[in-house]
Amino acid sequence: MDSISEAPKAPEPLSEKRSYALDPILFSEARTAIIKGFIDMAILQPDKKDEIARRIASFVDQAAKIDRMTGFKNRAGLKEDLELAMGIARKTKTPLSVLFIDGDRFKEVNDTLTHAVGDRLIIGFANGIRRTLKRETDIAARLNKQNYKNFDEAQNQEHTATRPGGDEFVIILSGTSPEGAAVVTNKLKVEIAATADLEVPEYRRRFGQPPSVTIGVATFNPNEDQDWETLLKRADVDMQMKKRQKGVAR
Repeated sequence: MDSISEAPKAPEPLSEKRSYALDPILFSEARTAIIKGFIDMAILQPDKKDEIARRIASFVDQAAKIDRMTGFKNRAGLKEDLELAMGIARKTKTPLSVLFIDGDRFKEVNDTLTHAVGDRLIIGFANGIRRTLKRETDIAARLNKQNYKNFDEAQNQEHTATRPGGDEFVIILSGTSPEGAAVVTNKLKVEIAATADLEVPEYRRRFGQPPSVTIGVATFNPNEDQDWETLLKRADVDMQMKKRQKGVAR
């Protein structure tokens, strides 16, 4: 099902602006504290040590798939989520689109405005993406549950964002045709520019315009035999072609 058309809303005022970056030290400390809690449970409940060991392994595995800067899944999480989404698309015979997002002039930002500004720009991009997808994803309203064998499959149809690395983001738009992906792409460009412009004013002062991104699109046909890497590569190639047409550097 295609995304519902809706005009992008203005970004939150600066006073309400939130960053979803994860402090590396706090992230590490929290992870250590949780694991210690599991170990304490195993000591107090030795009869459940095998179950607790499995829970520790699952927690460590999931934590390893989180990008600390944005809170999105990283490349390992992307592989897992995209393979799952493609499996559901095959089963339900519904389309799936992938957006490959790359920041414009990001290398120049790092070289001329410092890597600290580059990091803030990445977070600004992520916040713009998060705001857009929050509006686009409404499972109860968007999905006809009767199309799925169980509600768990319907839940897995919501859009997800990942950051495989650098200034690159990949968005999985489940149940979305090329036309629906085009609608979301346009909304993302507007929201990302508005959000990053507020959060990184140095960019406009340096380049005379708000931050921008280039977005490549690839749609998965559930009847085709294609793996996740091939689908991702198609979206990447489309992004690079559009970037050359715009005449901007990565």
